[in-house]
Amino acid sequence: MHPDKVRSRYSLASVPVWWISYVPGVEHYAPNAVGILAKLLETFIDENSSGCVVLLDGVENIMTNIGFDKDLLFVEHMNEYVMSRKAIVLVTVDPECFKPSEFARLERSLESLEEPELRLVLENPEQYPRTGIR
Repeated sequence: MHPDKVRSRYSLASVPVWWISYVPGVEHYAPNAVGILAKLLETFIDENSSGCVVLLDGVENIMTNIGFDKDLLFVEHMNEYVMSRKAIVLVTVDPECFKPSEFARLERSLESLEEPELRLVLENPEQYPRTGIR
């Protein structure tokens, strides 16, 4: 979803929203530029060292452009990066976009949260500052 629509739909006027897209624009990042995207997220996390949440939506788009193995490396890197910081990275995933073997590998790298668990984490972030929940 375009960043302007995300901001208006969810009342996120002061929240940074970056778009993973080939469409040129401010705060738009190509899905094959995972190094730039990783650095952007690392900087954001470091600048918000008292705690932050990053929603990473578009993993399937990245995979389509760079391949599953490189996409998994990116997700694993972000996971490892946040583990020693007061940050949570939420990765939305559509299992239908992956081969069963790929989805199984992705699941081994991340902790799955169903909606009720996710709400609990978001409503009580102080309980999860360094657990690796992502």
